[in-house]
Amino acid sequence: MTTRISLLKKAAILFFVFLLPVITYFLLKSGQNMYKPLPVFGPKEVASTFHLKKGRKIQDTIYHTVQFFPLSDTGKIIMANFLVTDDSFGNKAMNEQTWRLVQYFKKNPKVLFVTFAGNQQWLADSNKNDNWKVVYAPIDSLATIANQQYLLTEVKKDTVLQKYTATRRYVMLDRRHRIRGMYKMENRFNIDTLMDEVKVLTVELIRDEDDILLK
Repeated sequence: MTTRISLLKKAAILFFVFLLPVITYFLLKSGQNMYKPLPVFGPKEVASTFHLKKGRKIQDTIYHTVQFFPLSDTGKIIMANFLVTDDSFGNKAMNEQTWRLVQYFKKNPKVLFVTFAGNQQWLADSNKNDNWKVVYAPIDSLATIANQQYLLTEVKKDTVLQKYTATRRYVMLDRRHRIRGMYKMENRFNIDTLMDEVKVLTVELIRDEDDILLK
């Protein structure tokens, strides 16, 4: 009984702090009367297994999942970006935007920013903390990961210059490492949407954790 009361209190707090403003945002934006969860990006296929929802038998879906991420941070919302070029101006702008977002979400322990970079110098002037991790790897490897796993198809190699095109997007992963959002760094509307959708996914994550505790 105590556990259930505690969960109800937590749900009430989450509703007023996180969910209510987010629902209001999407209602104003879409004009619809129904809240919808965030989509799952990437290829998917129908599984041979089923699950029950309100007594109904529903066939499972196998979604595209990312396999390359900091292993110590499973169970969190990961906001990832890639630095695969030596464009000092573009990298600096991306790092400054990431730092602003890190500061905005610093009180949300469920969110982690991860920058995958091909050179340590590309983040030499950046402020990094526990909510912002940097993973260094060879540029060719990162380009393949960005393209095939994070679905950043704009990352391509110029055969003449032997350099990769830059990507200025954030990719949001849920706790199951499915892609739930993609946002352009230069687009103010995209960044505003990112900030709202992180809140939506935070509520989803905490609900999942509560469901596991109740089982």
